[in-house]
Amino acid sequence: MFWLKFGGVSIAVLALVIVGIVFLGDAADQPEVSERQDRQERAETVYDRWDEDGERLRSPVEPQDKSAEEPEDQIEQPDEPQEETPEESPDEPRQFRELTTDQQYRAEQLLEQAITSRQQTRLPGFTWRQTIDYCRQIIDQFPDTEYELKAQRILAEIPRRDRRRWDVADEELGPYLEEAEW
Repeated sequence: MFWLKFGGVSIAVLALVIVGIVFLGDAADQPEVSERQDRQERAETVYDRWDEDGERLRSPVEPQDKSAEEPEDQIEQPDEPQEETPEESPDEPRQFRELTTDQQYRAEQLLEQAITSRQQTRLPGFTWRQTIDYCRQIIDQFPDTEYELKAQRILAEIPRRDRRRWDVADEELGPYLEEAEW
């Protein structure tokens, strides 16, 4: 009987100590409610990052002048007859090539697969292999289209060490070579 009373008193004392710590604890040790809410609002999950990736990678791209990518130090040879080609004015942006409905569907499908595989690389155990393969397919099958620029933008986000690992050439990044931060 003694041990039952002793156990009951011990539990009651322990409960009082815990309640005292919770209610009478130092308020400076605990962050304010607003600080907790701020931390929770700023905490990003992988799903938040996926949403950001999707919005950024699906956003429209600006057609860029392809002549800026070509080297300007080409030597003209006056002896050869030159064919007259219509010159694009520097103020006029490059136009995208028109795709048929089937081609556009296939390009959108490949782009969605590239974006999805890009999002998966944020998870452990996934590599850039699929993303690179999808982007290369887009670049090869749909040159001079907005899909090519979007694929190049995705490739530019790949860290440099992974670009070297998977043999991604700088030429595949197109106009996004300067923006490749890694």
